[in-house]
Amino acid sequence: MFDRRKVLLNGSCLVGLGAGAFAGARVLAGPAIAPSDLKVVVTLRGRQYVYDGATGEDMGSYVGEFVQQRCFRVMHPELPLTVFLRPDVASDRLEVVVELGRMWIPSDSPSMAHITDPYTVEIARGQKSVAKIEVPFHWWWARWRWQSAPRPIVRKPSTLIATSLLPPYGEMPEYAGQSRMRGAVYEKPMDQAGLASDWSTTGERSEIGPITEAQAEYVITGSSSSLQSLLAQAEACASAPIHWRDERTGAFINFQQYPTASANEHDGRPAIPRPPAPRTPDDKQDRRFFRADTAHAGALAYVPFLLTDDPYYLEELQALGELGIGEAAWFRKLYKLPGLAQPDQTRAFAWSMRSLFQLGVVSPEKPPRWLLPKSYWRKNVADSRAFMQLYMDSPARIHRYFRCFTNIEGAPTWMSHFVSFILAWGVMLGYREWQDAYRWQIAGPMAQCNGKSGWSRQWPVPLRWYPLKTFEKYKESPSMLFKDTSVDAETCRDWSDAWNFFKTQQKIDDSGWDGHSIMAPMQSPSYLQYLMGSLRMASHLGIPDAVESAAWFEKVLPSTAGYKHISEFKKWAILPP
Repeated sequence: MFDRRKVLLNGSCLVGLGAGAFAGARVLAGPAIAPSDLKVVVTLRGRQYVYDGATGEDMGSYVGEFVQQRCFRVMHPELPLTVFLRPDVASDRLEVVVELGRMWIPSDSPSMAHITDPYTVEIARGQKSVAKIEVPFHWWWARWRWQSAPRPIVRKPSTLIATSLLPPYGEMPEYAGQSRMRGAVYEKPMDQAGLASDWSTTGERSEIGPITEAQAEYVITGSSSSLQSLLAQAEACASAPIHWRDERTGAFINFQQYPTASANEHDGRPAIPRPPAPRTPDDKQDRRFFRADTAHAGALAYVPFLLTDDPYYLEELQALGELGIGEAAWFRKLYKLPGLAQPDQTRAFAWSMRSLFQLGVVSPEKPPRWLLPKSYWRKNVADSRAFMQLYMDSPARIHRYFRCFTNIEGAPTWMSHFVSFILAWGVMLGYREWQDAYRWQIAGPMAQCNGKSGWSRQWPVPLRWYPLKTFEKYKESPSMLFKDTSVDAETCRDWSDAWNFFKTQQKIDDSGWDGHSIMAPMQSPSYLQYLMGSLRMASHLGIPDAVESAAWFEKVLPSTAGYKHISEFKKWAILPP
């Protein structure tokens, strides 16, 4: 059972499982497979490339609570495919991971290219072939794996909730409907398992949120089909071109070591090498290719890792964390914060912090060479906290009073609830240094739904609103920090003034409103679910007005026109305190 008092009094619920499960365990002894017995043969364009385990480099062992796995890296001088041989320490289970990419390859090298032709991989143990895999194509910075047996589920969702590794999800009447979510299947390397190929596409998607819809369905109901889907999507995360491994270290690139590196060729110094996105023969966007984007990055790996203790999923989570930092370097260079979560969009900051908070808890303190340590992720979290403090310290009314962070032009309240939810989760995970930042930030969206500020709670989650009456001046720089009061003359005086200005912009007449109905037009119930998830998290953390506001909306929402597909949003189904 989730214990609110542990959060309020101690700043952390990470006891038992949370305190020790990710610090490592005693190394087991057993009949491990010898790397010298393993050989991988890649056949590409009629030529064979042999990866001999006898020449493999020992990259160290992952020592988790349930899984202990060795890793041997084999590289080939003529092919930028890297093979990782990963036998379990004390069992006969074998895993082979194949990655494409080189961090320090010359920018004009012909080898820096997607593999668009099919190739085969044959895995042999001794004289026996144990698997032959047909790979249809392989994107640069993507990967896939073969495993002799899938990992079992080793942790219960109820335990993860009790230790705050997951928020307090649970069965609620409004979420009792049948979900229309399709089951996901991962069948072969580079599969997408039903995920959107272009992550930058706007709109609600099942994989975007604190956790995915499939994960929420499993956590709440224990559905076997949802378990299959969440694991399939975690495997498909490997198909995204975000696995920026530094071959010099064996782990993904360290942005604390390379503070201005990024995947953006225009601002990265160094720029992470990337070939152009693939095109179809008729020169259209190849929809088999994931176009990664921080503002719409799915929560694909954290829950699968917690459930299985599978380090492959931990690597996927680290890749998502790296994306949240390294998609661009402009803000990191401007503020001299190498581990800053991307702030160019409010939602980008939210989803990037989601991964960083998680990694600062579950990454090993002393990992093998192929993983980045907990201390690295904690530094990145600290850089992002320092960035937020700049907004908290600003005397500008837009930040001091309205709490706008990070978008200032057309401030999106629904995105602010993303940030509120994730910061609340960070506090629950034990990040005490974020408590004041969370309370500062949530005061903004709370003022739009508590019925006290002067903003009408009958329109609680506007698509965008305008704290700056000269907002059109800032369309080219929607994420901006004002360090002085120079824009106060352009800023709404208070929440009443902001509501009146919003009504003018939207041509709203509220003279006949009844005071207890949602008047905002709604194409989807999602915005109100973001609100309810955020309010219930705030209620657990003792935020003033959160309990009353949540109760008010619980009464009025069922009669709101269009509010009927709520069963599709279990990822926001947080239990009240």
